[in-house]
Formats: sequence, C-alpha cells, structure tokens
Amino acid sequence: MLTQRDKELLAKKGIDEKNIEYQLSLFRKRTPYMKLERPAVVDDGILKYADVEIEKFVIEYDNFLSERGKKVVKFVPASGAATRMFKEFFACLNAGCTELSGFPQVKKYCDNYRRFAFYEKLNAVLKQKTGKSQDELVESRDCKTVISALATEFGLDYGHTPKGLIEFHKYRDGSVRTAFEEHLYEGVGHISSSDKAYFHFTVSPEFNEDFEKLASVYKTLNETELIIDFSNQYHSTDTVAVTENNELVRTPDGELLFRPGGHGSLLKNLASIDAEMIFVKNIDNISHGDYFETSVRYKKFLGGVAVVLKKKIDELRGKLDEEGKIALPEIKSFLNNYYFLDTFPQFATENEEVSFYKYFLDRPFRVVGMVKNEGEPGGGPFWVRYKDMNFSTLQIVEKSQIDLEDAVQREILEASTHFNPVDMVIIFDKDRHNLNDFVDNDAYFISNKSYEGQNIKALEWPGLWNGSMSDWLTVFVEIPLETFNPVKVVTDLLKKYHQPVSE
Repeated sequence: MLTQRDKELLAKKGIDEKNIEYQLSLFRKRTPYMKLERPAVVDDGILKYADVEIEKFVIEYDNFLSERGKKVVKFVPASGAATRMFKEFFACLNAGCTELSGFPQVKKYCDNYRRFAFYEKLNAVLKQKTGKSQDELVESRDCKTVISALATEFGLDYGHTPKGLIEFHKYRDGSVRTAFEEHLYEGVGHISSSDKAYFHFTVSPEFNEDFEKLASVYKTLNETELIIDFSNQYHSTDTVAVTENNELVRTPDGELLFRPGGHGSLLKNLASIDAEMIFVKNIDNISHGDYFETSVRYKKFLGGVAVVLKKKIDELRGKLDEEGKIALPEIKSFLNNYYFLDTFPQFATENEEVSFYKYFLDRPFRVVGMVKNEGEPGGGPFWVRYKDMNFSTLQIVEKSQIDLEDAVQREILEASTHFNPVDMVIIFDKDRHNLNDFVDNDAYFISNKSYEGQNIKALEWPGLWNGSMSDWLTVFVEIPLETFNPVKVVTDLLKKYHQPVSE
C-alpha cells in the first residue's frame, strides 16, 4: 500500500503509480530466460573482412564524414563508480592487510606502484597525510596505508570515484590523462566533422561539477572544437527494491528505497541525441593514446559498414514502396548477405508479406564490433528466436539471461566464440523511431543485493545493448581483440595497451 508520502516521492521522480504495480509484478515472476538457437560465429552471424575490404569501409566513412552538416556523436556511459576496480583492496583493508599472499592484486599493485598514472598524485596525498612518500611506505612494507590512501576517503577515495575521473595513463612527457580525457582524444580521431567533435557522457549527478570542470579545459583539441554534453540517468527510470517475500523495502526513515534501473535506463538519454550516427563505447574501455591508430581505424571501419548499410536499406525501402512484392527477392538476398537470414516467415497474403518487410527495414539499426572470446565476463552474440515467428535474429545475450540448468542452452553458451565489448555504431531517425517501441520488455534482470543487513531483490530494466535494442536491425562484425582494453580491476592498468610504448 502506497502512503501519501510515497505518492509525493513518485510524483517528484516522475514515476506513475501504475509503474510501481508493474515493477512488483515483475518481482513475482521468475526472471525470464532467452531461448538460444545457436551461437553467432564467423560466417553464421558474424561478418569478417580482409584488410583490403576494411580499408574500403574506412574510405566510405571518411567520405561520409567530409560531407557538410554531418553530425556524429560519441556516446559514453560514464556514471559507474570504480568500486569493483578496488574490491580486493577493500577486502584487504577489512582483513587488516597484515599478509598480502591472499590478495594478489594488492601485491601486484605494491610491486608496480610507480607504473600507475596517479603515482605522483597519490604521493602528494601520502606526504600530506603521513609525512612519508609512497616509496618509503612500500619499502617499510606498509602497503595498508598506501592502498587506504588510494581507495578510501582517507586519501584520493578512488574506490568511490567514477572511473572517468581516474588517471588511467601517463605519457613520456610526464603528462597524465583520465579515462574521460582519453575518450576525447580518441574521439577527435574518428568523429570530427567540419572541425567539430560532439561528445555525450552520462554521469552521476553528484559528480556533474567534477566532469564539467575537467571538460572546461578542453574547448579545443588538435584544432578541433569540442562540444561536450552531459546528462544524468532519469529518476523516472529508478526502480523499487523488495524483500525476499516481494514486499517493498524502505529506508530507516520510512521512505521507499529506490535504486538506479541499470544501464538500460540510458535508452532515454540516447533517444534525446539528434545525430546522423552515434558511436557507443564504455568509459573504461579505452587504450593508451600510443595505440589510438588501431582503435580509430576500427571505429572508422564500423562507421563505414554502417554508412554502406544505411544507403542500401534506404534504397530497398524505396523499392519496396514503388515495386511492392517485386522488390522482395532483392531484400531477402540483402538480409541473407548481411544478416545471415536464410529462413523467412510465411504469410497468408502478399500484402502481409510486403507490410512485414516495410516494418522490418524501417527500424533503428546498429553495427556491433565483436572480439574473440578469451574468457572475459559479459554478453555475447547469439541467434535467438524472433518473437513467436519461425525464424531467428541476432541478439546480444548476457550469461544471466541463459538457463544454465538446461544442458542444451549451456552447450550453446560454451560453443560461443565471440564476446561483446560494447563497441558499436547506431543510426536511428529521431523523428520517426520511438526507441521504446523496439525494447523487449521481458529482458529485465532481477538480482540479489543487501541493504541494511537484509537480503533484498533489485530490478534492472532491459540492458541498453541487450533487451533495449532487441528489435533493432543488428549486424555483428569481427574486430581485433586489441581494440578491447577494459579496466575492470586496477591492475588492468599494467597491461600492454594501458602503458606507453617503450622507446
């Protein structure tokens, strides 16, 4: 039962009371699983191109970008805090850090602390707080003080800081760059048009000022004007939490407990962008600038594939309007070549068939880079049954969406060869496409969390590149593994593509 205070809070957030009833109904259901048909692999769901073909797509993209008035935006979800980056550090601190053998990341950090971009900054904090340098503390085997100053509010508090504001890379000239800054440098290399480059970062409200202050330094970069926008996840997408008995959870002062609805909530932020093309990439997946040549090349490659597809789709839609059923063989051939569709639905009449393909082609579409799977956690490409029709389409599916108790489904998962690095190009018509119309609302997540010592259940809306884009036209393209350089734990910053090239 909602109280008057609850209703006032809902009104403030912009959440309809019926939406709360809907959320509660989802908690009462079992989280639905996706029905995998088979993994998407090269030549059966994933396109793979030779170098000479890749160069042709790069040229297509460069030609597109050189046209006057083209606006391309780089969209970067950047609200996530670095809590998991320092998870082992917190565990070590809780255990007293008297012995590092059980904490390999902490030991690896203390053995390599000078190689991190924030070394000088942390050193200054330690001298201020303890009167000792990081060198002195590590030499005296006092790693506890060092990692406390790095991860907690005792010092830099990076364990509670957005990844985008953490110094990821240092350069031979002594400069350092945060993940946020590196995205600007990389973006200028592939989205600049008419001496302008457009960026959109989604950030947490409490860090708006920090991001805006950092952005203010970058009015221009490499003779390119930067237009940097920020947005916050809409409170209207927040979700309630429930107990194990599906009763609403409240804070100690009696207010409904709300949680962010996951990255799928950013669909509304994405839909607000008006551009011919949007590149999407996570904040922590960014290499050192010494390796940008490779990442920029493959961004342009993905963009070129999108340009070619857009032209062909527009051409086929025009033929369908003019020629009707006569255009269907060419359309099916196109869908077979790019989308690997070789089985098509049957219809009672020709009009139904023409209407279906008009809808099928008039959707938002995306070109998604896929890298070979080397054990990274996260989603992958699969063939999934399309609604209730007798054919399958390509989807990105998370492991949590798969029934691992089902031997057949588990076997399909284990046969997967590629991984989704969240590196994609999307195109949609802001005036014609309501992105909410293309969401699989059954692709929500329910996870187990804790709050104030009690077990609770949390709800996340369909993921941005999973259920939220379920009904988009999707093309998977293989890109090299070196384009995928995420920072999931702090010691990932010691890997090759996060360190400067040796002279």
